[in-house]
Amino acid sequence: MTSFTIDEIKHLLKQSSSASLASLQASSNVAYASLVNVVVDEKGPIVLISDLAWHTKNLRAQPNGSLLFVEQSACDNGSLVDPLEGKRATVLGKFIQTTEPAARDFYLDIHRNAQNFESFTDFSYWRLVPHTVHAIAGFGAITTINADEIFDLVT
Repeated sequence: MTSFTIDEIKHLLKQSSSASLASLQASSNVAYASLVNVVVDEKGPIVLISDLAWHTKNLRAQPNGSLLFVEQSACDNGSLVDPLEGKRATVLGKFIQTTEPAARDFYLDIHRNAQNFESFTDFSYWRLVPHTVHAIAGFGAITTINADEIFDLVT
């Protein structure tokens, strides 16, 4: 069994440039997952999403959601390693739209191509205000912690 330290969880979150966003579909109350680009600062994850996307419509109706971060797959003798054997972490919380200049600047520093469309009127930045982190480092190595063990949360 592999352990998963706080520092390793932080590293996984900060090195990830994309994640799976889970939201509750507004029209049917069914879970919906999508892929988004993401950055993670000391307060939590930030995404840039369009009002045209289902996940944005979902978050406007029900802001609770999560982001799943997965360790980059490596090759082992020419074949991909099973991602279920790697490290992953889900950050759960409430999404809020943000106009923080620091969030925008940090996002664009990592995702430079986003400058091509971030000025479109249907795009906006959203921050996941985290409350729980559920981390898995392989079979049987599972931990659930309060988000304040990873992020600087202002109460």
